[in-house]
Order: sequence, then structure tokens, then C-alpha cells
Amino acid sequence: MTDFHSPVRCLAVIVDRGKGEQVTRLCRARQVSVRLVLLGHGTASAEIMDYLGLDEPEKELVLCLVPDGLVPALLSELSAELGFSRPGRGIAFTLPLSGVSAAANCPTDHGASRVALSVEREG
Repeated sequence: MTDFHSPVRCLAVIVDRGKGEQVTRLCRARQVSVRLVLLGHGTASAEIMDYLGLDEPEKELVLCLVPDGLVPALLSELSAELGFSRPGRGIAFTLPLSGVSAAANCPTDHGASRVALSVEREG
């Protein structure tokens, strides 16, 4: 299986309700289009919420695609602007799309049996 590196990552930002617009503004200032803003209600236990630094159950989830090279600066700016270093302010993280893209591409390129074998070897 060949390695695939995607130049794009999915940015996920979870903040208290009403802070999503601030996230959107910061992303757009760096020419990053916000693709999806979802309203959410936390259902995690108090222990998990404390661990993640989340305190209010009413949340906004902002998702967008970010060029790989822009990720460190954008995460730093979001953290500074929204105070993510303090508990209860929210969380931001990125997910590589290469894993999703490579996994989705395998069945069409190599057949389903090869995907099953590669998963067994890696796991």
C-alpha cells in the first residue's frame, strides 16, 4: 500500500454556543472557508467534560478544511483568541484526511480483500 499525504486537514473546533462566529471570523481572516457549523448539546459525563476543558452543555461545532501548512498558525491564533489554555473555553484539533482518502480509495484500487489484509497487519 502506498503512503498518501494529504495537503488538507479537517479542523474541528468545539466552543460554547455563541462563540462559533468568532471561530468563523478567525478562519475567514486566513482565507479558510468554514464549511459547516453545527449546534450541539454535550452528553459526556462530568469527568470527560472536565478532562476536555468543556463546561457548558450547549456547544457549537465548527468544521472546515485547512491547508496543512496553515494549521499550526491557525490553531495558535484560535487558542490565543478564544483562551483554550484555560479550562472550559473549548477545544480545537485537526484530523488528517489522508487516512480517510486512502481507506476510501483502497476498495476501488485494490479490491476489498486487500483492504481487510492491510487492516489486520496494521492493527
